[in-house]
Amino acid sequence: MSNVSTYTVISTGEIHDDYGLEEVLSSFAMLFKTTPEKAGTYVGVQKILKKDLELTKAQALKSRLESIGMVIALKEHKPVARTDSMSLSIEDKAPIKADTTMTCPKCDLRQEKAEQCSGCGVYVEKLLAPSANDTVIGPSTVIGQPAITETPTATTTESPTTSTTVTSIQDGDSLKMSGIVAAAVAAVIGALLWKFITVFFNYELGFIAWGIGLGVGVGAAMFNSKGMSTGIICGVFALLAILGGKYMAIQSFQDTWANDISTAIEGQEVEFEEYYQQDLKAAEAFSDGVESKEELIKFMNEHGYSEFYEVENITDEEIADFNEYVVPHLKKIAEEQPSFEEWAKGSFGDALNDVSTMELVKSDIGIMGIIFLFLGVGTAFKIGKGDE
Repeated sequence: MSNVSTYTVISTGEIHDDYGLEEVLSSFAMLFKTTPEKAGTYVGVQKILKKDLELTKAQALKSRLESIGMVIALKEHKPVARTDSMSLSIEDKAPIKADTTMTCPKCDLRQEKAEQCSGCGVYVEKLLAPSANDTVIGPSTVIGQPAITETPTATTTESPTTSTTVTSIQDGDSLKMSGIVAAAVAAVIGALLWKFITVFFNYELGFIAWGIGLGVGVGAAMFNSKGMSTGIICGVFALLAILGGKYMAIQSFQDTWANDISTAIEGQEVEFEEYYQQDLKAAEAFSDGVESKEELIKFMNEHGYSEFYEVENITDEEIADFNEYVVPHLKKIAEEQPSFEEWAKGSFGDALNDVSTMELVKSDIGIMGIIFLFLGVGTAFKIGKGDE
C-alpha cells in the first residue's frame, strides 16, 4: 500500500452566501455537461463526490466546485502502517496486479487508464489540473468541519493551501454591493455639501473636491469593498459628485441672478421704459429695410450698437456679432410688438435662461480646479482599490 495519504472530496450540502441554489445547479450542470435534475443529486446534499484522490487532484476538484458556489470539504485517509512479519511471507502466492483502471471525473465511466476518456472524450489530467481562472473572486467563506460520519475512524481535514489561496485573492479584490452603496451615498452628500458651501461663501473652495474623494473611498472601505473594480467605481462617483456639486452651485447662482434682475426692473421701471422705447424704434427702423453692409453699419452707428463713433472703425467681427445676437432680437420685437412686461422678461429673463449651465461649468474650471479634481478622484480610487 502507498505511504501517501489519499483524500475524499465531499459536498457538505451547503452553498456559499453569495450564490443561489438555482445558480449553483445550473453551473454544476454546465461544468460537468449534465442536466440540472441530475446536478440536484450532488448540489445541496451531503454526498461523497470522489474518493482516493491525491492531494493536488483533490484540491483542484475542490477549487472547481467552490468556484461555482458549493462548499466542499476534503477528508484525509492516512496510509495504514504495514505490520507484515518477516517470517510469515508466502513465497508461492501470486503477485497482486496493479490497478490499471480509472474512473472518468466527468462521466464516471470505469475504464483502462488513458489520457483521454473513451466515453466522453475529455482529457482527464487537463480536467483535474488546477487553474487560476477557476478561483472565485468574491467574499471569503470559511469552510468549517462538516458533520460527516460515513467513516468514523477517518479524520475530516481541509486543505490549508487551497483556502489560503482563495482568501488571499479575495482579500485583494472584493467588490461588495454594501460598500458601493455607501460610496454612492457619500458622493451624493459630497455634491450637496459642495453646492451649499459654494453658495454660502459665494466662492468655491477647491479642497472640498479632495474631501469628497476621501469620503467616497472611506465609504467603500468601511464595508470592506476593495480592489481595482471598487477603485474605478469610487473614482467615477467622486468625479460625478464634484462636477454635480459645481453644476448645482452654478445653477443656484443663475436663479439668484434672475431674481436680482427681476427685482432691479421692478424698482426702476422709468429707466427701463426708455430702453424699451429705444428697442421698439430700433426694431421698426431695422424692419424698414437694412440690406447692404453700408446700411447695416449706418444703422449700428445711429442706434448705438457699436462702440465706435466713426463708421469706418466698425470691424467685420463686430458686424458678425450684431447679426448673430442683435438681429434676431430686433426681428422678434418687430413681429410680436411686446408689452413692457413681455419685453423685460424676454430681454433679461429668457436671455439668462439661454445661457447653458454646462458651458458655465466648463468655463469655471481653472488650473486649480483641475488639480483638486484629480486629487479628489485619485484619492477615491486609491482608497477604494485598497492601497495603503
